[in-house]
Amino acid sequence: MMHRVLCLPEILVITLSFTDRKDQKRCALVCQEWCEVALDVLWHELSDFPAFANLLSPVKKKRKSSGIFEYGFDPQPGVKAWGRFQSKYCRRVRKIIFNGNIDTGIIPLLNVISRIRSISTPMFPNLKSIDWRDAYSRFCELNLFMHEGVTECEVVVEGHSLHLHEVQLLAEALQAQMPRLTLLAINTTPRQEYTEPLLELIRSLPDLETLSLPAFSNVSDVVQALASTSKSLKTLRFLQGPPDDDDDDDVPAMAVDEMGLCTCVDLPMLAELELFVTSYAVATTFLDKHWLGALHIIQLNITSIEDRKSTRELFHALSVNCPMLDNLAVGFAIPEMQIVDDAPRRDFITFKDFENILHCKTMTSFEFRTPFALDLCDEDIQTVAIAWPNLKRITLSHDPTSAIDAPKPSLWSIGHFFAHCPQIERIHLLMDTTIRSEPTDTVMIQCSNTFELLDVGKSPLSDADTSSAAMILSRLLLPSCSIVHKCNRDNHSDDDDHSGNDAGRWDGMAKWTSILSEMALAIHEKDQMILDMEDRLHSANARSLSLLRVLELEPEGRKDDGLGHLV
Repeated sequence: MMHRVLCLPEILVITLSFTDRKDQKRCALVCQEWCEVALDVLWHELSDFPAFANLLSPVKKKRKSSGIFEYGFDPQPGVKAWGRFQSKYCRRVRKIIFNGNIDTGIIPLLNVISRIRSISTPMFPNLKSIDWRDAYSRFCELNLFMHEGVTECEVVVEGHSLHLHEVQLLAEALQAQMPRLTLLAINTTPRQEYTEPLLELIRSLPDLETLSLPAFSNVSDVVQALASTSKSLKTLRFLQGPPDDDDDDDVPAMAVDEMGLCTCVDLPMLAELELFVTSYAVATTFLDKHWLGALHIIQLNITSIEDRKSTRELFHALSVNCPMLDNLAVGFAIPEMQIVDDAPRRDFITFKDFENILHCKTMTSFEFRTPFALDLCDEDIQTVAIAWPNLKRITLSHDPTSAIDAPKPSLWSIGHFFAHCPQIERIHLLMDTTIRSEPTDTVMIQCSNTFELLDVGKSPLSDADTSSAAMILSRLLLPSCSIVHKCNRDNHSDDDDHSGNDAGRWDGMAKWTSILSEMALAIHEKDQMILDMEDRLHSANARSLSLLRVLELEPEGRKDDGLGHLV
């Protein structure tokens, strides 16, 4: 007899969601209650449309002369078959995932269904989310699934630019058929002419909470429209568009160059912002005109090489206008051909250029990547660690594109994070492996139980420094910690010979560090056992001395009556 707990739909949904599709199908055969729940879980997310359509009528797969597979019904279903199918299965679908590069062959199935289904009711009445990725802008098929109950829609068109009228038709369809969208993501080539139809769409979506658009050159009107209509907006993204077949890898991608120079708008609920911009100045201007008190997450990528002045201005604007920031990532997307290795020494970004961000005291994740290495020292790392006690992950340009060297902190510097950041998990840092002298501050020579990964990036490591680096890190890292690098391997050297290149030396050093760390941990545990035994022995000696004193104080001739009294 089945336990009553296993008959509760809520428990069954949670349990079956952790099983694979084969087990879910088996569970559908147990009993009627399990069948209903298993089918709900099985078809909650629809990504295999031929398998789903096979429940309507047998589906056969045929190979066309072009080599592409195409699906078709055999025999063809009728109106009555569709009615039974819709009542039994269609109401279970909550999310559709369509990948045009894979699912091209399902178009004949959709054409048949569009002929036999009733247009008075949606194909999937409980559908909430649509994820549509295509290289051929097949929006007619997308229209089959649209209805007012859908709240999330993501459309990605790759490989080519859309015609303006295609964007207009898509915007009109979304506006008319899905007016209650809370999430809208459209990603395609960021041609400025697309913004006009998209503006009309945005103004018609008052419930919008998340918006993701291509990084159009000028998004001022978009920001203004959001401020006037989408008071509940929480997430805003302007992203790098998907690659166009005609794109040149050596030319910077199109990015936002203007976000509104004169207009101050209010986005009171905005909590997450992601920008793909031409320069720091674009983001700085936007931030200086808004006090984003609810903003917690910012991800910023640029397409130009920035100097120290623009860096200081950016981080100052972030610290002043985003006081609750706890997750910040600043990176770059610059073609390697544009990064010149003979940049003057004065152009290196120093700690002073971004230290203002330390005023955001709740930081848990910080990433700052530039084409060049940062000019840092151990004292800078200590200042960061003390300022951010909640820090979990930090990245400081550990993988620079340029080979120009810059001052780096020592391996000992990561101990500052272990001493001041009790939740630290990952460190990505370019370090100097030649510094061997032990720090005078013994507090920083300690391990962290939460730490998982040390990424040394492209830190150089010579044969002479390998053993000392292993000894240092074995005192700071537990055996469970991983050490990784971004050093290029020398194709002419033997991978088993760790003396030929930095990559091989780091691989060998990581193995030795793990071995030495295990030995150090075992020694520490033995030392702890000895200390515990010494404490217990000291306590026993103290009790013995106390008992002797009591015996020495007892008068002669008096005896204990057995009840604790002397007679």
